[in-house]
Amino acid sequence: MTQDAQVVTPLGGRCRRKDARPGELIDAALDVFVERGYAAARLEDIAQRAGVTKGTVYLYFTDKEELFEAVVQHTLGGMVARGHLIAAGHTGRAADLLREILGHWWRDIVCDPRASALPKLLIAEACNFPRLARAYYQIVIEPGRALLRDVLQRGIERGEFRPVAVDNVVQFIIGPLVYRQCMQHSLQVAVPGMQLGDGDFLRSFEEHLLASLAPTVAGTVAP
Repeated sequence: MTQDAQVVTPLGGRCRRKDARPGELIDAALDVFVERGYAAARLEDIAQRAGVTKGTVYLYFTDKEELFEAVVQHTLGGMVARGHLIAAGHTGRAADLLREILGHWWRDIVCDPRASALPKLLIAEACNFPRLARAYYQIVIEPGRALLRDVLQRGIERGEFRPVAVDNVVQFIIGPLVYRQCMQHSLQVAVPGMQLGDGDFLRSFEEHLLASLAPTVAGTVAP
């Protein structure tokens, strides 16, 4: 029996295992990409981590790049998609929506030791693998920017936020969080005593961000 052999059960266990295979490969690939980087990761290593043969990987993904794109879609792309759903159903204040989206980003990506490593990996590999960079832009960056633009524009139109250069502020929001993710997978690894803050980072970030967006009356920030 090979590593990828299936066991047929009266309840259809073989079909369920086959349906679950892409998810198992994506999960194994995420581990290997985070541990070794994209260039050094091999499909053989990913297959071994998933408990299958290398040939099984090719049943679901044409190459390593397509598998990496699936990893990004499943992790970061899924988080951005959830953010859009949250925004679509939100009827309260724009500030509360912004806090909720940032909270999801913090919990689902920054605090996840695997998902949080992907931005740093892309930054390191983008020039050598432009296809990956383009896929990451389409799956994560542009949808993420669109989400934040929508929240900011909503707050401005309702008078909850002061008029700002929305595209610039979107980058101001993304920058500190990506910085936090990159540092925890680079300098903090080499310098274990380096302090990056935990929940305090997010609270301070939200406080300063919302203060900068608050509408002003006669040059004074409105309460």
